Amino acid sequence: MPRRVHKTHIRTKGNQSEKLQDWVHHLINASKDCIVLVEHKHDADALSDVGVQDVMWHDEREPGYKLLDRIGDKQCILLFDVDRPSNEKCERLKQLLEENGIKTNTRFRKMLFTTEFKEVGGIRHYFNKHVSVSSRKEVI
Repeated sequence: MPRRVHKTHIRTKGNQSEKLQDWVHHLINASKDCIVLVEHKHDADALSDVGVQDVMWHDEREPGYKLLDRIGDKQCILLFDVDRPSNEKCERLKQLLEENGIKTNTRFRKMLFTTEFKEVGGIRHYFNKHVSVSSRKEVI
């Protein structure tokens, strides 16, 4: 049975730019208490540009113990792209973190699966193309 998201968490009606704005707003609020872990450096830069705090990117060549040291005892939001290799990386990383007692959250990836917005690093382009300047100021 699929998980259900409460209606106040992410808007289900409206156009995609409104959904993206809500998603970014919730991600910004969640990042105040958690580390947001992304797949690429440009993903981290894009999220930082829209106001998400505490964003780290994971280099696969980095040993797991170094990543665990960087995260410490904070909770972690895993926000990887939605292609097959990224899904596999996300699952491996989630397993590593949870085995070491770090609580992980992957619910923010649901937005990537349900819209045309498939890559985290493309958030800048998406905002420039679909979101008006006045709306962008409200989110950022």
